Amino acid sequence: MVPFLSTACGGCGLAPPGVRGESSRPDAAERALLVKAEQEEARILEQVKRYQDPQVDEYLARVVGKLAPDEPAARGFTVVVLSDPTLNAFAMPDGRIYVHTGLLSQVENEAQLATILAREMAHVTSRHALGVLRDAAEARVLLPALAVTIGAAAALHSGGASGDPVGTAAIGSVASAILSVGAEIAWIASMRGYGEVFERRADEDGLARLAKAGYDPREALRTFERLTGRSDGEPLEMFVLGNRHNLHQRVDTTRRMLATRVDTIAALPSTTDVGDFRLRMQTVVRENALLDIRTGRFDLALRQLIRVGVFDDRDAVNNFYYGELSRLRAQRTDAAAEKRRLEERALLAYEHALLLDPAYADPLRGLGLLYFQQGDYARARAAFARYVELKPDVSDARRIEDYMAALSRE
Repeated sequence: MVPFLSTACGGCGLAPPGVRGESSRPDAAERALLVKAEQEEARILEQVKRYQDPQVDEYLARVVGKLAPDEPAARGFTVVVLSDPTLNAFAMPDGRIYVHTGLLSQVENEAQLATILAREMAHVTSRHALGVLRDAAEARVLLPALAVTIGAAAALHSGGASGDPVGTAAIGSVASAILSVGAEIAWIASMRGYGEVFERRADEDGLARLAKAGYDPREALRTFERLTGRSDGEPLEMFVLGNRHNLHQRVDTTRRMLATRVDTIAALPSTTDVGDFRLRMQTVVRENALLDIRTGRFDLALRQLIRVGVFDDRDAVNNFYYGELSRLRAQRTDAAAEKRRLEERALLAYEHALLLDPAYADPLRGLGLLYFQQGDYARARAAFARYVELKPDVSDARRIEDYMAALSRE
């Protein structure tokens, strides 16, 4: 392996616990921080849905292992995937790295995924959370700022259209959980950030880890450039990795580091590992598309569904989600011709999903709602009846019963 960078934070900040001997054992302040972090995580996870897939979990653990093969502390890292469509990854001081499905659906290969994980690992091993919070003056600034963020988020959250579950989310589930419980450490790690110095050091350390693991370090720049293009300043993107200003800083730092080592980079292998990454992330991308549909981010959802469809165009679930996307878009257009076109697409997608998997109940629910909005009550009633027959224990049974009752009067 050609040397690229020494670990940038090796001589700065706090020594990673368990890496530099007995003297780096956590002191009382750090032990209190770790307890507080665990408490915050427990409260957050009570409100947030985890994305559960053992194959994805195993794959992420393997990438972390590549990034820190010789560090005893790396054995304490755990990656947890959260079902949230926003751009976010953050690490807590205890070594748990949280990654949103929204971020996983945007990176293109394993090297870009490793870029994100490497930065978060750097925040943990360099103990940036403790470095920020141990400063009493800094803490006095942070707590009022957290209160302001909570107030602003509450105002956004109350601004949605009543009765419409789609397109009203002004704040994501993870942001809502962090702010509602006043999770100070998680807020710093994911929303406020660690400040320009620590963030730059994480860039440097992350790039060193990336190159040492055999990944193409140029993918780090492509990662942040891609996220910068994806981040559009909407209120839903409340996190460091969804903030254009922060992302531009990541791009600038990474570009400067790469520019000073052009000869070294040229000698490195161009490893990105697209194939295994695509296989592992296919379902993540698809399920995140549904989350984006529910937030009303239809164009973004469409790009994700196309990405999954190209890889496997016989996916019944993908076709159902495309039907949902088309039906909800049809609800939100006043142009008659466009409405008809979208409703026809929804009908074809639902029917194709049922053709691929006749026992799949959810497309029947979509068909019932589509027929209902078209005023075809007989077909709506038949679709709902079949849906309940196939899926008698559905969570939305009460709502479907209300539709059925209304249709029986037509």
